[in-house]
Amino acid sequence: MEELSYEKCLDHLERAAYLVLDDLQAAHPDVFRVERHSDAVGVCGPSPSWVWTGLHPEDSRAQEVDWATDWAAETVQEMLVELYSADSAAATWPACPEHAGAHPLTAAGGRWCCPSSGRAVSVIGRLRDVD
Repeated sequence: MEELSYEKCLDHLERAAYLVLDDLQAAHPDVFRVERHSDAVGVCGPSPSWVWTGLHPEDSRAQEVDWATDWAAETVQEMLVELYSADSAAATWPACPEHAGAHPLTAAGGRWCCPSSGRAVSVIGRLRDVD
């Protein structure tokens, strides 16, 4: 695999974060935003008091497309649990269509997958296409 330049790696990380937020918009519009700085790309919560969670191009696996996308998905899921800790339905995102309400899908290899069956439900960024 050809190593990306620092700037291209930031572009890559930013695209990965936006894929996850595209999926999130239907269930939780405008809750999180992506921020790009000169040295990192991160996901921010809904208020200034939220900690910015970022990924730096120096991180050893940041250039791997699926890994960066999985990182962004896991980060958003963790932040949702914190934000909606009193509302388990809202914190269980994205809900597994095979086991409604039982658990959220997990990010694996750039896809949303059922953690019980391992079945891929959608490519991250295309969740809206799932019935």
